[in-house]
Formats: sequence, C-alpha cells, structure tokens
Amino acid sequence: MYLEPGSTGWHRERQKGIGGSDLSAMFGLSRFDTPLGLWELKTNRRLCNPGGPAAQRGTRLEPYVCRRFTEETGIELSPAPQFVRHPRWDEGVRLLANPDRMLDGALGGLVFEAKTTSEGSSTHRLYDAGQVPPQHMLQLQHYAVSLGVSGGVISCLICPNGTIIDPDTQCQSVHLRWRRSETVGQIIETSVRRWWSTWVEADRAPDYLRHPKTSELLAAMAAESWIDEYPRSGHQYA
Repeated sequence: MYLEPGSTGWHRERQKGIGGSDLSAMFGLSRFDTPLGLWELKTNRRLCNPGGPAAQRGTRLEPYVCRRFTEETGIELSPAPQFVRHPRWDEGVRLLANPDRMLDGALGGLVFEAKTTSEGSSTHRLYDAGQVPPQHMLQLQHYAVSLGVSGGVISCLICPNGTIIDPDTQCQSVHLRWRRSETVGQIIETSVRRWWSTWVEADRAPDYLRHPKTSELLAAMAAESWIDEYPRSGHQYA
C-alpha cells in the first residue's frame, strides 16, 4: 500500500521506527530536532515535525533534483519502496527506510538521495569540497544497512536564498557516489536497538543531549574514504 509522503497515515507509519532523517536527532547532531523531540514523535506525544522553510523547499524541489541528475548523468531513476524494515527488526533494530529513489542501469538497486541547500551555507561548502554533512552521512548509511545495498548516489542542488524562478540557471548540482561502511552500520544498528528499548519501549524520556556513541560514530565516518565525485554524461559509469 502506497502512503502519500507527509500524509497522516505516512507519519503514523513513520512513528513505528527510526527513519534515515531521524538518526541525526537521535545522536544529538540535528539542527532541527533533539533526542527528546524524537522520543516525543516515537511515543505518539506529537504526530510530526512540520519542518521549516528550508525543509519545505527541499520537498518541493526533490522531483527537479531527480530529473536534473538523470539529465546530467544519463542514469534513470525508479520509485523507491516505502517503509522497508531492517532485517533484524524483530530483534529490536527498529530502522525504517524511505529512500527518495533507486538507481537503474549499471547501478541498478542502489540508493539515490536528493538534497538541497543554500549558497554560502556550511552544507554548500562541504558538498563543494566533495564531502557530505554528518546528518546526511547517517541517512545514507541507514539506507545501506536497512536495504542491504552497497551504496548509491547523493545529489545536492545548491540554490540562492529566496525565490527560485529558474533552477536550471540559478542553481548548481553536485553528485557524489557513496559506499557502505560496515563499521558505521554496526554502530547505527546497536545504538538504535538500545535506544528503542531504553527510551521508547520503556516510555522514558531521553536524559542526554549528545548520544554516548556520537564521538565514536563521527570518528568512524571520518576514518574511511567512502565518497567520490560522480561523473557527468560522457564518462564511464561502473
């Protein structure tokens, strides 16, 4: 059954586990939510986080980011499955995957994630340098362990602040190929299992602002080289 993203049914299904964008809040790395706020979501104390203007703009531009990626690389995208449960869901690894799209062709079965950011932001500087912000890294590695894939592509559209009239001329895109990290995946799996049982199932509010595993997680992400620039059309894809 397909649930319209953002609908009441979609949000209620999302409450049943930890999604890719939830992880940064769980680890205390989110600018938009806290461990306590995430706990309130997962224990039905509030239905959803409506998100600010930046999140809303990202939702509106997602189809364009996907279309532009295909135009610039020649790689087609397919609809992604909804609410895929981690293979060890019954053991308490309550990870729910909702990727944006899946890649076709030579990269068939890998994950495609669409992002947007504003010119001059810290996120813009990271993507320009061929890097991915920690909150996006977590989301990608979440998808890897939940879907059992080896990696994929993340595409970020960098736009000026204010109204976007013509993204073809106003915005630039950066496409990065990423690979699964077994070390990061194991930290995510263990941390989510313990977080869900300790706070959600026990109905206890989290007593921390920064997760005990956050430093270890950031060190593991920094220790590996798992991001490459993705070539444009005319190059060989493998």
